[in-house]
Amino acid sequence: MQAKPAAPVQSFNLAMVLFRYFPWGGMQANFLRICEACRARGHRVDVYTLDWQGDRPEGLNIQIVEVSGRRNIVRYERFSARLKAILSEKKYDLVMGFNRMPGLDLYYAADPCFVERVRKTRPWYYPYTARYRHFRSVEKQVFVPQSRTRIFALSPLQIEEYNQHYGTQRERFNLLPPAVQSSYRRGEDAPQLRDRFREMYQLKEPDWVMLMIGSGFERKGVDRGLHAIAALAPDIRAKCHLFIVGKGREKAIRRLSGRLGLEARLTIIPGTHEIPLYLQGADLLMHPARSENTGNVIVEAIAAGLPVLCSGTCGYADHVLKARAGNVINEPFAQENMNRLLAKMLDPQALKTWQVNALNYAAHEDLYSRTDFVLESIQTLAGKLSRQVKK
Repeated sequence: MQAKPAAPVQSFNLAMVLFRYFPWGGMQANFLRICEACRARGHRVDVYTLDWQGDRPEGLNIQIVEVSGRRNIVRYERFSARLKAILSEKKYDLVMGFNRMPGLDLYYAADPCFVERVRKTRPWYYPYTARYRHFRSVEKQVFVPQSRTRIFALSPLQIEEYNQHYGTQRERFNLLPPAVQSSYRRGEDAPQLRDRFREMYQLKEPDWVMLMIGSGFERKGVDRGLHAIAALAPDIRAKCHLFIVGKGREKAIRRLSGRLGLEARLTIIPGTHEIPLYLQGADLLMHPARSENTGNVIVEAIAAGLPVLCSGTCGYADHVLKARAGNVINEPFAQENMNRLLAKMLDPQALKTWQVNALNYAAHEDLYSRTDFVLESIQTLAGKLSRQVKK
């Protein structure tokens, strides 16, 4: 008997919302992949944003919502108010947001729990500021039990934090798999990529290359990485180079590297599409973040066979432990612990073992299907919501 053809997927009108798009952000990259996957499946995608930097992909209807205001929180409040009026007229099947705001059907929780992050990283007076009151208010509107917003969570730790602070029902969460692009996986050209990287920067093979990837240097712990390198034995430190791919307070980091005597050992690349080149060229990924929802770069490094040293606050730190692909710095963070672990990890045989473990883990663990998972969830929820409206 001939199999029946699969039923066509219903086409939906979707609104995707984020404050700002720029091509070097991790959340922005996931946002764009999800939008393009929805378009490829035949759905209409309207994007609402305050600002769009970079190329505008064909097929996405990008709407810049212009609002005034000198402070970001004022602009965000006015954006949300304008968006509410727009959405009430358009009647979308589903509204998905990548920043916290009221009125969302789906929230992609790219950021860590704001209240928990403040508790861990901000001074005692911060909860009395207008900025705190604003972000706590919009976070509360998304996560309180009375809200109907469904949530894409990126790590189990994140679910626990939101449940602890707001009592969010666990059934409202969908836990997503990681989002590693296939191009990041170690391929047969890995030796050639490493040679090319070393030639580009005139590095010798005995040199150690530590890599950090991500924007927001303070939150990513770049200063912690510099202090750890400075604490190495002089003969080891003389062979070390730190490469940072991302944007942040560059002047402050260069001043710190100067005080530590590492200015000649520091290279900052504001942005690049050649991340696989850096993953194969480096010897170790450092990600000692102060606050990190997941740390997607951690699983990207594992897929590339690059050993990892990260802080325990990272949502994806558990992948390092399960893969036996490096070390995790225990929380609460102590610089001495990181210094000790970094010195211990700079051993060729140990790095080789972690590399083999990482590649074995990447071959058997689902680190790649987030976009497909999100797309199927969007279609399922949009179908339910559209049926509810018709009733």
